[in-house]
Amino acid sequence: MTEARLMHSGISIEAGSERQLDFEFIAIAVGGIAETLGKTALGTELELDGFLAPTSKRSQRLRIHITDYHEISGV
Repeated sequence: MTEARLMHSGISIEAGSERQLDFEFIAIAVGGIAETLGKTALGTELELDGFLAPTSKRSQRLRIHITDYHEISGV
């Protein structure tokens, strides 16, 4: 299992206006995904697939569970 603090930076359109988004979030990966993700160099830009879930059964805090990812090249 690998837990990581990841960063997102991007622009979204909301009500016809651009909105800059910059934030950190917690993600977790298990099994083979965790193994390969753990070998990825810091600062590598990734596209993630996964789902949101609470950190525990009674928690209201969320984290991303990574089910797949790939490196973004040429960015």
